[in-house]
Amino acid sequence: MDHLLRQRYRESLAELTFNSRPIITSLTIIAGENAAHAHVIVAVIEDQLRNVAPNAKLPVLYLIDSICKNIGPVYTHLFSPRMFENFSAAYSVVAPLDREKFRKVVNTWKQPDPRSQGRPLFGREVEVDLSLGSMFFAAAI
Repeated sequence: MDHLLRQRYRESLAELTFNSRPIITSLTIIAGENAAHAHVIVAVIEDQLRNVAPNAKLPVLYLIDSICKNIGPVYTHLFSPRMFENFSAAYSVVAPLDREKFRKVVNTWKQPDPRSQGRPLFGREVEVDLSLGSMFFAAAI
C-alpha cells in the first residue's frame, strides 16, 4: 500500500508546478483520506520541496500549509522535525518575491491553532526557528 500511495501521490504532486488552488485542494483531500499513511505523504512532499526548481517551491509550501491547517496534528507532528531545515533550504534559493510570500506563510503559522490548544501551528520552537531563519535570510539579500 505505501509503495502505491507514494507513487500515486508523487505523480499527482508533479502537477503542482504553479500556485493552483484546485491542485492544492485535491492533494490536501488525498492527504486527509490517507492520514493513516501520513509518513508516506510527508516524505513525498519533503522530497518534492527539496528537488523542484526554485520557481515551483512556493506552491509546495502552500500545500504543506493547507494540509497542516486543514488536516492537523498528524501532519504537523511529522513535518515539524525538519520544517526549519526544509524551509531554509527552499527559502535560500527562491526569488525575492517568493521569499516575501514564504515569510507571509510563516507569519500565519504564528497564529493560535485551535487544534493544538491555542499554540502556534508548528509549536513555539519551530515558529521561533522559522522566524529567525527568515529574518536572517531577509537580511542576507
